[in-house]
Amino acid sequence: MPLLPEFGRQDEVTRCKTFLNRMLGRDDLEANSLTAVPHAMTRQALESIGYANLSVPPRAQTLAIRQGLRIEAVQTVDVLSVNRRRKTNRGKDNPVAKLIIGDHIEALGDTMKNLGGRLQWGQVSRTELALRRNSL
Repeated sequence: MPLLPEFGRQDEVTRCKTFLNRMLGRDDLEANSLTAVPHAMTRQALESIGYANLSVPPRAQTLAIRQGLRIEAVQTVDVLSVNRRRKTNRGKDNPVAKLIIGDHIEALGDTMKNLGGRLQWGQVSRTELALRRNSL
């Protein structure tokens, strides 16, 4: 994803999206999330993850990943430049960012309850985790 800045220049929303994908073993998705549009989904996928779970897009995404559904980032979309800027989606700690971060924390919490606190990382040290994070 050429629009994704290096880790040190990423905002908290981008970091949350990337972190959740990484914790689920999907580094390839980088910061891609069902929170940002556009995305497409089959009826079978919708029925598999449950329509109600779409109310928290990261939860729907984690369920799809855990169920082994095919998830791909097939197109780059610059959601920052094309989205209409409003008072509620600008600046640090804005309400939209807080909602998106909260949704990702909720999805991560649900997944940790089901799969365990370390998810797919096992006994990886903080140093190793930082090396992996910075290598992308």
